[in-house]
Amino acid sequence: MASLVITHKRSRFSFRLPYQIAINSITIGVMTTDEVRLNLPAANYEVCIRFGSIIPVGKRQFDLSLSSTRRLRLSDNATTHLLFEDKERWWNILFDIDLVMWIVSLIITIPSPWNIVYHVSSDIIFIIWLVRLISVRKHYYKTTTYQQTINNKTTT
Repeated sequence: MASLVITHKRSRFSFRLPYQIAINSITIGVMTTDEVRLNLPAANYEVCIRFGSIIPVGKRQFDLSLSSTRRLRLSDNATTHLLFEDKERWWNILFDIDLVMWIVSLIITIPSPWNIVYHVSSDIIFIIWLVRLISVRKHYYKTTTYQQTINNKTTT
């Protein structure tokens, strides 16, 4: 059996989110920790990491998930490591700052004309962030792989 280790490389300040792990388009489970170890037969696999869900509306489905897919070759004599991280970190920091400013603006009244400047700039930042998120949602996570060989030495 080949070994696959999937690791989420996240910053200290980010939330731990549940990620769906799919192998060859079949969801095998939800990753709630920072690392998952799987034993699979040696072969070629397509591993998908997804956050979010697919919403069925009638006969159509709307995919609102953020995901990335990576093709892997697993072999018996090596452990394959798949590391993934959020490559949109700077966009999310910009959105978080905008969100905090929006919450503050609900509590504190900004005097005119600065309230108009704030609301226009905030709406523009939100639209740019939303368009960017929609455009990269299938390649949202940065993935890297490496293999670690296993020495099969037996001692008697």
